[in-house]
Amino acid sequence: MGNEQGRLQQTFREEARELLLQAEQLLVELERAPGDREKLDQLFRALHTLKGSGGMVGLHRLSNFTHHFEELFSRLRSGDLALDHALTDLTLEACDHIRRLAEAED
Repeated sequence: MGNEQGRLQQTFREEARELLLQAEQLLVELERAPGDREKLDQLFRALHTLKGSGGMVGLHRLSNFTHHFEELFSRLRSGDLALDHALTDLTLEACDHIRRLAEAED
């Protein structure tokens, strides 16, 4: 891995940690207020940023996984799915998986 690529990935990892903490906090808040569209949109944007930035720095497994996860939140935003306790738990597990992918070499 080139030195520049390594610096970009390190910067991404720092941003990913912050975005994942934000996502987890938003999930807790959404569990209390599942109809809060603003929080749902913020969570979607955090996932979208993780997906795009991960892909740009060469973390393609993270980007691909997050893409599918982001699709789930598209369905939540459109009303096709409702956020419940089981989906919140699954989402928290997915955040943990994204965290592991962010720390791993692709």
